[in-house]
Amino acid sequence: MIHLIHISDGEKHFGEAVTEYTKRLGKNIEIHTIKPVKHTEISYIKREETKKLIEKIQKLKWTVILCDERWEVLDTIEFSELLRKWRNESENIIFIIGWSYGVDIDNLRLNAPVRLIQLSSLVMPHGLAYLVLIEQIYRAMEIIKWSGYHHI
Repeated sequence: MIHLIHISDGEKHFGEAVTEYTKRLGKNIEIHTIKPVKHTEISYIKREETKKLIEKIQKLKWTVILCDERWEVLDTIEFSELLRKWRNESENIIFIIGWSYGVDIDNLRLNAPVRLIQLSSLVMPHGLAYLVLIEQIYRAMEIIKWSGYHHI
């Protein structure tokens, strides 16, 4: 099962497209939304949101993939090959998209084996990153099935 955990206060801008890809993925994906922490201190927000992520992932047997703009760049085919590999290795694959201030990666790594990937070299709003990730998961699943959705 693929799990997508994101910290969000709503999907007002990209909700329709996200709903479409979630519907297409059907039983292959479970979405978990964590409400953002409201506070004025950035380090407090990062720490508390990371705690919420850790609580969520500890309930699952997992391979954890954190999307972060500072890490490994993959193209679509590489991503689909890794998704196939991760599905063979783990009962659950958990993709995480952090919030505005990121995730406390060191603390997260103390609690779970974490792989880091980059959706794009461009910085984008959280909602757009969420849409890009869910579409790429769908695309990777279709590549694995050789459905023709992705034109190679």
